[in-house]
Amino acid sequence: MSSLGLDPWWECDLCDVWLDLIGPLLVEPAEWERRREIQHERKALLALTGLCLGALFAGAIMVVPSMVWVLGYFTISVVHYAVSILVLLYAPLMLLAIFLGVVTS
Repeated sequence: MSSLGLDPWWECDLCDVWLDLIGPLLVEPAEWERRREIQHERKALLALTGLCLGALFAGAIMVVPSMVWVLGYFTISVVHYAVSILVLLYAPLMLLAIFLGVVTS
């Protein structure tokens, strides 16, 4: 792979930016300056953050359909109860009021 002139996957510019962003949050800045040049530290941190982001993405894939189902069920139940109140309570009361108005006048 080095014969092609390609850097290893843990030595790209985007990896450097990501490591400089996340590294000081995990350890003290002075400790991070010491550790950022250690090759196995860089690989381990990139691999662990990749696993964490993958787990977060997998969790989101599992949670989103459930949330869509729950919100859809809630919306349908609200519409169902609104129509039920309109048809079973409000409409008969309006008809009764109209009937009483006709009878008493």
